[in-house]
Amino acid sequence: MSQKPPIYTFLLLVAGLLCHTELTAQAAKADTVIYKPDSTIYEKVDQKAAYRGSWLNHVQRNINMRVPVTNGAPDGTYTVIIGFVINTDGTLSNFSKLTDMGYGMEEETIRIIKKSGRWIPALLNEKAVRSYRKQPLTFLVRRL
Repeated sequence: MSQKPPIYTFLLLVAGLLCHTELTAQAAKADTVIYKPDSTIYEKVDQKAAYRGSWLNHVQRNINMRVPVTNGAPDGTYTVIIGFVINTDGTLSNFSKLTDMGYGMEEETIRIIKKSGRWIPALLNEKAVRSYRKQPLTFLVRRL
């Protein structure tokens, strides 16, 4: 008469196979490297980010020179500075006002920068990186 193996041995074998499959899957995941782009924002680079074309022409074509006058700015010279990030694909983000001259001048400068389109990204070790830029713009207010 032959003896049948106990049922618990079979269950233990199935549980062992399931555990082995799960551990193998976890090991495969651990060996997988997921590429995450560098989120560092560099100020010192080998080649600075650049506007594609003539920045002066872009500003002259797009500036609304009436903004400070319309908002009541007294006669004078006002230099506003806007900080922003040029991403590795040339898009712009993270705009911040580094001055507070008021009279809508910082907002107008941000509008002009946003309208500039994609830039040429900065390079570090021949690789495109995110970089930080401070862009000044001077408004001259004179009433005739």
